Amino acid sequence: MKRISFHVTALAVAASLLVGGMAVSPAWAYFTDSHETEGGIEISVEPSTEITETFDENGKHVTIINTSKTVPVWVRAKVYASANNVKTSDTSGTNWTFGDDGEWWYWDYELQPGKTTDPLDVKITFKEAEKTVITFPDGTTEEFINETHDGENFNVVVVYEAVPVQGDNPQDADWHLAHS
Repeated sequence: MKRISFHVTALAVAASLLVGGMAVSPAWAYFTDSHETEGGIEISVEPSTEITETFDENGKHVTIINTSKTVPVWVRAKVYASANNVKTSDTSGTNWTFGDDGEWWYWDYELQPGKTTDPLDVKITFKEAEKTVITFPDGTTEEFINETHDGENFNVVVVYEAVPVQGDNPQDADWHLAHS
């Protein structure tokens, strides 16, 4: 009886080793298999833009490029002067429209990836000196003249924003999503 149980046990062990050995090969292949691929597509979900500003005797000239690879954007720009007597309201540009909001210049078209706006031209002029008269409670007056700008030290700052295109009009876009 001992002999039969020894043979049955030996046969069971041999069968287990045989089945186990057959299962190791696919498992080993699973853990050691690899594949290499090439290529791919870069996906951008946020607009990416850059501004270029040049300055000459005619003023400041601003262009904006959409550096994103896939996202068309609406673009707008606002111009500030650092001195009170510097005037920049003579801003103009082909395909730029001054907005109904009274502050921003809007590029009229969707700015496609890799494309650049036409220049937004900012003409810089200096206001005339202004006279200010102050009347004091005792009835006396004093006159002050605000000096004109010397034309040497001032800044013209351009702030711009871009949002992914939505709708048909840049002025109707959701500018709360803006990137600059």
